[in-house]
Amino acid sequence: MGVPHAEPKSNQLFWKNVGLRGGIAAVTKPDKEVLLQAVLDGKINPGTVFTKSFDLDHIQDAYEAMSNRDAIKSLIIVNDK
Repeated sequence: MGVPHAEPKSNQLFWKNVGLRGGIAAVTKPDKEVLLQAVLDGKINPGTVFTKSFDLDHIQDAYEAMSNRDAIKSLIIVNDK
């Protein structure tokens, strides 16, 4: 949610053939009301976006964690190896 707070390291992304994309989320009014109430009830911490981290070599695990509802959002860490 939101935009990155740091400049992506494009050289590292380029040499690993990684693409970086973003888009808007379609959140309906009922969704907003449910989410707002969950935040107000303390069920959701809005400051926590990424719930799991994975390195680039384990990106498939990141997708599976989100698909299985083990992670809300997966953070992919790109290291210069």
